Amino acid sequence: MRKLRAIAIRLKGLLHSGAADHDFSAELESHIEMHVDEGIRKGLSPDEARRRALIQLGGTEQPRQAHRDRRSILWVEQFLQAVQALRTE
Repeated sequence: MRKLRAIAIRLKGLLHSGAADHDFSAELESHIEMHVDEGIRKGLSPDEARRRALIQLGGTEQPRQAHRDRRSILWVEQFLQAVQALRTE
């Protein structure tokens, strides 16, 4: 049953990827800002606090890619991208 639910969630992720990407980006930025605020309270400059926050969270692209990978079925997504590319040629 868990596998069926995971597949259903991933298929939904394929259909609503733009909204999911936007929501995740907003959440990620919120976490970064919380870490920046904490760093500033500890006496760091805003630039240094942001740099350390990004290091602590592993940057921004790795978490985004991991989120995309978890919510999608890679081969289906690649197939849909290939079909879309063929349609635009």
